[in-house]
Amino acid sequence: RTAPSGGATGVAAAVGAAAQARRHKEEGNAALQAGKHAEAARLYGKAIECDPTDPVYHSNRSAAFAALHRFAAALADADEAARLRPGWAKAHVRRGAALMALGRLEEAQRAYGRAAALEPGNAQLRQLASEAEEAATAVRGGEGGEGAQGSSASQLAEVLEYRRYMGNDQWRVRWRGDGGESWERWAVLDGEALRERAAALREERRG
Repeated sequence: RTAPSGGATGVAAAVGAAAQARRHKEEGNAALQAGKHAEAARLYGKAIECDPTDPVYHSNRSAAFAALHRFAAALADADEAARLRPGWAKAHVRRGAALMALGRLEEAQRAYGRAAALEPGNAQLRQLASEAEEAATAVRGGEGGEGAQGSSASQLAEVLEYRRYMGNDQWRVRWRGDGGESWERWAVLDGEALRERAAALREERRG
């Protein structure tokens, strides 16, 4: 019997790796649905090891990282998904969610806007883009732009301190379902609420 050529062997190995990656992805999806987010991230990572060129695996791991509040990691995976498939709206949605969670609202607005432009008939994407724009506008106003209501430099410092202390939790997007297909609306705490919480935090530390 003739031994397989190097090319044939390489093709077979690639096919096997792709099949293994798909199995890891399915296992990751099941873990994510079960709320086992760390396990899902690990399994998606295994899929990426088998096939790092598939943007779906990066996108799914981004969702798992977001559920773990590991937003910088979620953004890195979302960035890679968007790089691999620039015309895929979901990759830009993943970027928007991670950027929102990191408090980078203007960048989130652009990411959601890109997703909405790619799927102009998708009302949910238009809503996300609109909400991100409103949040960015509100924060600009609360930090000394138009609409600012007496936010002094010290008050702003308190707000930023609270955000750092809470890990930007108030900007969190909560993911549900398979890979984040369904959403819970995020809520932005206004400047006054943030200042009150920052003041309470200071009192707690003094105690």
